[in-house]
Amino acid sequence: NNSIQGVVMPKVKEGKMPTVDIAFAMEQCTTKHDTRSTMVQVFAGLFCLAIMCSCRGSDCQRTQNMHLTKDALTGESRMKNHKCWVQWAIPLLGLSCFDWITPWLQALRDCGLPGRDFIALGLRKNGSEWGKHPAEYCDMEMMYHYILMNEMKLTAKQAAEYSIHG
Repeated sequence: NNSIQGVVMPKVKEGKMPTVDIAFAMEQCTTKHDTRSTMVQVFAGLFCLAIMCSCRGSDCQRTQNMHLTKDALTGESRMKNHKCWVQWAIPLLGLSCFDWITPWLQALRDCGLPGRDFIALGLRKNGSEWGKHPAEYCDMEMMYHYILMNEMKLTAKQAAEYSIHG
């Protein structure tokens, strides 16, 4: 019986949490760069928000009422296992003591984002254009691995070890 259960219900391997180096790199990826797309900026900021709020990327994707104050960004997100919107606030300066929020908000504005109750749109199948609907987990996971490989120069195998789901 145990051998059958091992085939039917394999253990799910959880992805590694982001390292300090990954958090620092994500903060840097929110700024414009000649070779960096606005999509990378938008998703990198979404991942920074998830890191700063200690939650899943999909939790931060469902966000509303973001407001920038002189030293913080505030908002409300739908977190797993909560029946209502959860308020959060993060400091303007990130873990690397760099203001990643201001360039991220500009990248969002440049793309007509955020939406009323979400931050990023999903991607079209070719991955180089915005879709018409809010980003889903598969969009976020793809962009997370893309950033790890293209900005941090991780191999595909190394990048796949990390997850925005935690």
